[in-house]
Amino acid sequence: MPEKTTRTLNIRELLPFLALLPGLLLVLYYLLGPASGYMTSDCTDSIRWAQATYESGHLISKNFSYAAVQPFGGNLIFLPFVALFGYSMTAQIAGLVLFALLFVFALYYLARGLGFDRLFSGIFVSVTVLLLSSSPKLREIIWEHIFYYNLGILFFCLGFGLALRLLGDEERRKGFSSYKTRDWIRLAVLILFSFLAATDGLQTLVCLTLPLIGAYALEYYIFSKPAARIKEQAGMSLVLLLILFWSVLGFLMIPVFTRGVEAGYANAYSTYSPMNEWKDNFLGLFHNWLTLFGVSVAKNDPLVSADSVVNMMRIACALVLLFGPFVLLARYDRQKERELRLLIGGHLFVSAFIIFASVFGSLGKANWRLTPMLGSAILVMLTWSLKRLQQAEFKRVGVIFTAFFIAVSALSAVTIARMPANYGENNSWHVAARVLEEKGLTYGYGNFWWSELITLVSGNKVQMANINESKGKPVKNDYQLPSGNFSERVEEKYFLLLTESDNNKMEDWIAKQKKQGSVIDEFTIESDQYSAGGFAGTKVYVYVFDKNIF
Repeated sequence: MPEKTTRTLNIRELLPFLALLPGLLLVLYYLLGPASGYMTSDCTDSIRWAQATYESGHLISKNFSYAAVQPFGGNLIFLPFVALFGYSMTAQIAGLVLFALLFVFALYYLARGLGFDRLFSGIFVSVTVLLLSSSPKLREIIWEHIFYYNLGILFFCLGFGLALRLLGDEERRKGFSSYKTRDWIRLAVLILFSFLAATDGLQTLVCLTLPLIGAYALEYYIFSKPAARIKEQAGMSLVLLLILFWSVLGFLMIPVFTRGVEAGYANAYSTYSPMNEWKDNFLGLFHNWLTLFGVSVAKNDPLVSADSVVNMMRIACALVLLFGPFVLLARYDRQKERELRLLIGGHLFVSAFIIFASVFGSLGKANWRLTPMLGSAILVMLTWSLKRLQQAEFKRVGVIFTAFFIAVSALSAVTIARMPANYGENNSWHVAARVLEEKGLTYGYGNFWWSELITLVSGNKVQMANINESKGKPVKNDYQLPSGNFSERVEEKYFLLLTESDNNKMEDWIAKQKKQGSVIDEFTIESDQYSAGGFAGTKVYVYVFDKNIF
């Protein structure tokens, strides 16, 4: 009988997994542990939309006030978990974990399409996800909810991953005669994906269709030899036209998918700001870029300290990511790798739109709206540094830059690893949710920054609707709410939760309600310092009414 042979696992076979695991495991740890303590009411948007879909039976509900309308967005990811766990933090975390896995897959898929082996692909994924976790705001935008910004990066990776495989061969660029079954499948997926992504509006067009078509046009029609533009690229031209056609069709189909429902928040991408603000918007770009990447420096901070070293590393990396891709663009024809040139082109078109919208539009006041540009910059510079490692003549340069990016990503790794898993379980929102539930208060009102998060944290056991303070009294705010939240309910008691500043502003109105006998109980909830949406303090005031205040 032949002897049994045992195969020993080669360390080289483990290296790709070891390279991938740090980024993946740290992101999963963050989501399963401390993330819930960092979340704000802004992080409830996608799961709110999933709840609206589940309860209405329609992809987009006419009975909900949307911040943004995304038929092909995070609501689809959260939907099965809302069905299983209800509107709760459990459903929120489950959806975010699924999104993180999809995000990691998209990065790995892109890396393989760029020509990297499994080891370099693992490094590519880990470093990218950790660089995208460099600040509290980035962690919120990328991992704590699903919105245009992280969806845009995901779409960018999947779109380029498909295109690089589909159009990577000269024969396939000439025509369809050399297509195999898998090529037809890739083409069908790319077209369908372009169509569905376009239904999310201008924002996703900017992160997928525009950079994809622009990058290939730059590479093959502008920088290619004239004779090659038509004859040798006919197949590719048809593919790009198909992507454009189906993207435009998807964009035009938005009213059909949304059933005429509109949202105000997304208009920031499609409206101009006043001309007298353009100068300040332009000057604010650099500051926004640095703060988004985690740079935090105050006047008189010492240059020689541990925090200063961290800031120096982040500043240096932020500068490389900001200017590096444009330096490569200036030397476009000297980049030997076609895949790198395509990424440079894609980043150019993403950046051009975002910079234009930040300076002349309404994006300039918020640093997180630069996230898609930062994401594509990371992809470009990391690809460039890893490609240099594969070239003997530039290997030292590749080692220096790759080691630098790994070192900066390690800062994020250390930050996340140091976070306690139960972070935030005693913060103001969690404490308030527990106290309200213990007192049997199941429905009430508060400003957006409290009501949305308390509803989620309590697992919908304590439901709150949004109010604003206006002229010293509460007024309805239906932002991110289903209709009917202010009408009479079966509850015998309603509560009003006020922050310290709102309580001061409504002092006279509260006194009037007490005098009329409407307030049947009142108490305060004290906790650690809170700060959200411009509201700060250490306690909130709760007034219990025997009837609906609206």
